[in-house]
Amino acid sequence: MTKAATSGFFCFPAVWSLSAEFARTQDPLLSQDPNSNFLLVISKSSFDKIVANQLKRAALSIPINIAEGFGRNTKTDQKNFYVSERGSVFECVSILDILFSEKLISIDQKEYFYKQAKELSQMLFAMIQRLEAANQLKPN
Repeated sequence: MTKAATSGFFCFPAVWSLSAEFARTQDPLLSQDPNSNFLLVISKSSFDKIVANQLKRAALSIPINIAEGFGRNTKTDQKNFYVSERGSVFECVSILDILFSEKLISIDQKEYFYKQAKELSQMLFAMIQRLEAANQLKPN
């Protein structure tokens, strides 16, 4: 399991570290870096640029909003952020499906990112479940 990330006096949940890594691993896929281990997605096609931009924004929103949710004062607010970010994981998976179907990424790339997305989704789901359980224990 991934350890909690720290930045100064901030300490984010372990899921943040995984989500930040997920966002970072999208960059070589989308960049024009000739040293990248992955095939490049961006081409001259406007479709490719739009899809690449959407993937980058969706992947980057995950760690940002996990951190914001972690900083919220109520469990309900935290849960809402985690639910939203789990949706962003599914958005990334959908984009990866499109990229694969358009033959813009290989099966190895797709499986690599799917594995990361699955672990991230499972961690977020567990956090959501824990927050829901904690809310149910509150006296009315």
